[in-house]
Amino acid sequence: MKLATVFSGIGSPEYTLQHYFKQLNPKIVFACDCGETEPLSDDEVNVLNGVPDQVQKQKAVKKAYLKKRKRHWIKETYFRNYKSLGINENKWHDDIRFIDGTKFAGKVGLLIGGSPCQSFSNMGHRGGLEDARGTLFYEYARLVKEIGPDVFIYENVPGMLTHDNGNTWKTILAIFESLNYQINFDILNAKDYGIPQNRRRLIVVGFKDKKCGEAFFFPKKIPLTKNAEEYLDNQIDPKYFLGEKGFMFTTTHKGRARIGMDVIRTEKRNQQFNWNGDFVFVPYEDIKDNELIMKRAYIGTYCGQRGAVRKMTPRECQRLMGFKGDFALCPNDTEAYKQAGNSIVVSVLRHVIESILETGVRIK
Repeated sequence: MKLATVFSGIGSPEYTLQHYFKQLNPKIVFACDCGETEPLSDDEVNVLNGVPDQVQKQKAVKKAYLKKRKRHWIKETYFRNYKSLGINENKWHDDIRFIDGTKFAGKVGLLIGGSPCQSFSNMGHRGGLEDARGTLFYEYARLVKEIGPDVFIYENVPGMLTHDNGNTWKTILAIFESLNYQINFDILNAKDYGIPQNRRRLIVVGFKDKKCGEAFFFPKKIPLTKNAEEYLDNQIDPKYFLGEKGFMFTTTHKGRARIGMDVIRTEKRNQQFNWNGDFVFVPYEDIKDNELIMKRAYIGTYCGQRGAVRKMTPRECQRLMGFKGDFALCPNDTEAYKQAGNSIVVSVLRHVIESILETGVRIK
């Protein structure tokens, strides 16, 4: 299967195909992400678009981003995990606005991406692709039009359906339909597909073969058999334990921090920062003999029990996104948390792709 992704992040689609659809022999056509770097401004884009030679233009884009960033953590994590799928420097793009989709016309079977949840207030209501100019959604729709993948999957937050009293989605849906694809969309929750995380996301699936698209149904919900605690580790580095201030905050500010839930809240890019997100209470008896933990952690009382509070580790956060222990984490914890929060849940993608294949659609 020829896969292309944009807003690729740490590669949930790549990981899903690599682990659950090996029989399809997935290979990467291209991937794209600017990472945590501020995207090039419109003026910078206009200057670079003036470079006539495409090869030189791509080199100039890479050089422009190198000047802006210190380190491309997302790209490093991506390359660490997907070399077996054929990723290399020539297949990596820093900016979706500079991808010439016509070069890949007929060469992509599956295109997946979810543009950032930005404001769409500049979009009109005529229903044409021009209505989306100036947004990164436009770039995604442009690539669908230029490349013509057999199937595309678009992911975003549920609020896209209600933004601007529904006018935003009305325009986006009209644009998708104008691309001559059979369009299916629904909101799926990770907790309904095997992961104890309350993460609702809009999923759009487009089929070039409209008959297959009409035969498509989103995957049925499955019972949740594990709680979040079963995804946690027993041996934890002392650095993840909170001191007194953190303990007091997380045990009292339940709107921003929660402890010991069976199903965690939606992971976010700023999870674990300033005591934001889900945390773990560890009974005193479990850590009293660990000198390093006892030296760092504050021992207090929570729900009538003595113990300490710790962050979830980056590995645990990735696990609760569907990535297993073989996934090579970013060595920088701050970036690893962001990468987990910005990702797509692997199990959701797995079930969606299974439902796509059940239609009998041919994907190159």
